[in-house]
Amino acid sequence: MRKLLIVLGIGLFISGCSSNGNSTEVKTQEIEERTVAETPNAIDEVNVQEENGYKVVAKIDENLELTPNGDTFSEDLLVVRDANDLEKYGVVNKNGEMVIAPQFSYISSFNEGLAVAQQAGSDTYGFIDKTGEWVIEPQFSSASQFSEGLAFVQYQGENYIYIDKNGDRMIELNYESISMQVGANSIGFSEGLAPAHPENGTRLMGFIDKKGNWVIEPKFLFVSKFSEGLALAEDSESSLFGFIDQTGEWVIQPQYNQSQIDSFTLGVGYSKFSEGLALLEGDNEKFGYIDKTGNWVIEQKFDSPHHFSGGLAMVTYDPDDDASKNGFIDQTGNMFVQTYGNFNSFHDGFATTYMEGELNIISVQK
Repeated sequence: MRKLLIVLGIGLFISGCSSNGNSTEVKTQEIEERTVAETPNAIDEVNVQEENGYKVVAKIDENLELTPNGDTFSEDLLVVRDANDLEKYGVVNKNGEMVIAPQFSYISSFNEGLAVAQQAGSDTYGFIDKTGEWVIEPQFSSASQFSEGLAFVQYQGENYIYIDKNGDRMIELNYESISMQVGANSIGFSEGLAPAHPENGTRLMGFIDKKGNWVIEPKFLFVSKFSEGLALAEDSESSLFGFIDQTGEWVIQPQYNQSQIDSFTLGVGYSKFSEGLALLEGDNEKFGYIDKTGNWVIEQKFDSPHHFSGGLAMVTYDPDDDASKNGFIDQTGNMFVQTYGNFNSFHDGFATTYMEGELNIISVQK
């Protein structure tokens, strides 16, 4: 295994803190099997509603609610928690049906068929499949989702490593702690590459492949993961941000400052390209979207936008400094779906919304 030092700043999906804060012995017994029939039915009868471009397809049982992470659908599954016991997490499908009963103290969204999970009463993490069964037993003090077959984890008291889906060590890293400021789009492999910096103490960053070989030499102050062939990078001379390709060459020259590319206050993370567009803040402190040539294609007029998914992006728009409009825009910037409740972004064609105190699953009405 090749030892090297991989990106220090990471974090939205790194699960390094126990939700209960208590250090207890890891429980290794099998989780009690619970079938859908043994759990509350998450579906109420719904008259399909067609309004403002979307339709309600299911109502989620009133005893369930969204997690504090504001999880969205991933691989047709949504993480929820027991409204009467907030430390119990479970999973429903796009029909609102319970597929994993609330029993874990933490579950990440699913990626590549697996999710990070923490067993109730334990301070370690492992990986479960879509039935709630352990694929990799809880044994890590910190863990991220799988990406391109590898997950970033840490055993208690050890350095961080990458493991495969068998739990085998693949890449060993040379540090014991990480910064939690950068976000999930700055850790792990994407398009065959992972952000990294060398062991010689320099803070310059580049990219390695899955064998630990340098593909883009460390010459940037910061880099994020690649998305659609481009990665956000910070120039070492100007400290401005732009986008590079997989040869390390600038495609969009460094010209943006930290505040323009940082959307953590929106719960979005750093700018990245999604469906051909990247979210950026303009000089007017409003957000818009650029294309891969760096041209603004959707003007800077939104207050709380998100990345595009399924052709839509969730935004808040206050055109008259009066009553804000919430909804989803298409890639021309037109309001495609106008909403009046509390919505989450569309993923896999579905989103969730609280309307009149009820948690609904919606889809786009075409």
